[in-house]
Amino acid sequence: MNFLNQSEVGLLELELLLAQSDSSSVLPSFLPLIFIFLIFYFLLIRPQSKKQKRLDSKRNVLKKGDRVILAGGMYGGVVGFKGSQNEIVLVEIAKSVSVEVIRSTIVEVIIDEEEVKKRVLATPKVGKK
Repeated sequence: MNFLNQSEVGLLELELLLAQSDSSSVLPSFLPLIFIFLIFYFLLIRPQSKKQKRLDSKRNVLKKGDRVILAGGMYGGVVGFKGSQNEIVLVEIAKSVSVEVIRSTIVEVIIDEEEVKKRVLATPKVGKK
């Protein structure tokens, strides 16, 4: 007869337990990863996307006379626009010194949120259905 010794019985029991627990232990093993992703989303990703949306809305409602800060750290006032879709902004950085910059190089628009809301509501929606 073929008898199993005590260590072989222990190994078989362990294998049975592992086989039974594999299907039910998938979710608990991923819970820490899901929790970490949620922390990253609410602490990093979501606030950054909100900030980017606010900046984009401020860039889209620029008008002459607005004060802006450029990516290079220059501070100036908007004096005009160029291009078919006004993608180039003329910024006066000193008296009689204007530079042409791409709208995306503007990192801050010095206007308050109420003014932005008024301008967004007053701006006609072009190309949106």
